[in-house]
Amino acid sequence: MEWLLRYALHTGVPLADLKDPRAALRRRFSAVAWRLMWRSGRDAFLPILSNARLGFDDLRDYVDQLVVMGFPVAPAPHLLQHLIDETYRYRDSQPDVRFARTELILIRLAQRSGRVSRREFNRVLQWVVRTRPRIHDRRAWRSLVREATAWQRQMEIELAHADDPPWVFETDAVDVGEFRFLALKTPRDLWGVERGLGPCLYALRHLCERSPPSRFFLIRCGGVDVGAAELQPGSGSGGWLLRDVRRSFNRLPGPAMLAAAQTLAQRYQPAGQWPQAA
Repeated sequence: MEWLLRYALHTGVPLADLKDPRAALRRRFSAVAWRLMWRSGRDAFLPILSNARLGFDDLRDYVDQLVVMGFPVAPAPHLLQHLIDETYRYRDSQPDVRFARTELILIRLAQRSGRVSRREFNRVLQWVVRTRPRIHDRRAWRSLVREATAWQRQMEIELAHADDPPWVFETDAVDVGEFRFLALKTPRDLWGVERGLGPCLYALRHLCERSPPSRFFLIRCGGVDVGAAELQPGSGSGGWLLRDVRRSFNRLPGPAMLAAAQTLAQRYQPAGQWPQAA
């Protein structure tokens, strides 16, 4: 558990001057929590350890949740990373590791079933968030996948017959360096990006209908869909501000994508030119 001691010291836990810092560190966890961490190993907690916005207390809180839920070992790190990414309200907000009980049950069911991809886990998670079915830890993961897939298909059928008027955009596409930003003009467009990349854009469609409105863009690079961006009118400035930008499955953007999205906001039409809602 030397990795845990290094992490504790790195994040400012006052252990360095103690006679036995390892024993002091162990006393900060229950016996059950300590055994869980020892069995799981460092890699299971990398999404927390590598996140500069999280710290030692967050790690301990996460482990305590696993203990309460009866996990023998920590879940796969890519599932933990997915839940952390879901907690960012916006790209510059604080993440969290205090998850809902239902989210932890889903992780446990996914873990039991074997290797589950982020795409599959996200499909089930979004179905649960939108429809709020009763989930208990005796369910089979494959049955949840079938229900989530059926829900997605029903959504696609409904949206295929929708006749929503398009939202007003200044342009259909904006090129910034290697990135192309494509306007998402209807709820069906938002659903298509959510279906392909994972961010919950369809649930935000009401933001496009308020006054002043948000505007969403699909981000494409090298002909591949890689993310989505949201612009909002700036208050009093007459311009547009970048409200959020994400890669697939709500992952935070890299420096190049972030810079391109900020350039998009600078180039976009002044907010004062938008018609007011009736």
